[in-house]
Order: sequence, then C-alpha cells, then structure tokens
Amino acid sequence: MSSTLNVSRSSVFFPKPKHILFQVARYTALLSGVFYGIYHRRSLQKAHDLDKEHHAIHQREQLIVQAKDAWRQKQESAKNDGGES
Repeated sequence: MSSTLNVSRSSVFFPKPKHILFQVARYTALLSGVFYGIYHRRSLQKAHDLDKEHHAIHQREQLIVQAKDAWRQKQESAKNDGGES
C-alpha cells in the first residue's frame, strides 16, 4: 500500500523549476500591470487637471471681457444722459 503513494518529500517542499518560473512571470506581470495602472492614472489625471485649469482661465477671460463691455456701455449711457440734460 505504501508503494501506491509515490511522492518524494523534496517535491512537496520544493516545487519544480518550471512552476517557479511560471509564478515569477505571473507575479511580474501582475506588478507590472499595477504600476502601469498607477502611472496611466496619474498621466490622465494630470491631463484632466491641465484642461480644467485652461478652461477656468478662459472662463475668467470671458468674464473680464463681458465686464469691460458692460462698463463701457454704462459709461456711454452716462455720457449720453449727462450731455442731454
């Protein structure tokens, strides 16, 4: 009966070299994917932040132009009202 179980103790504690290479490749791929994901997320976030900043600057410029136009119209209407009276 002991002859049916043919497993040596060394194979239980030390896996075959092909198995080790597979595990190394698998975990290397996993860690590479994680680090690439972190890098890619950072680059996307940086691009989004720059786009958001450019949009905010453009919005402020538009508000300044609108304010200048409103001030000009107010000054012109004050001149027209003051000159006629």
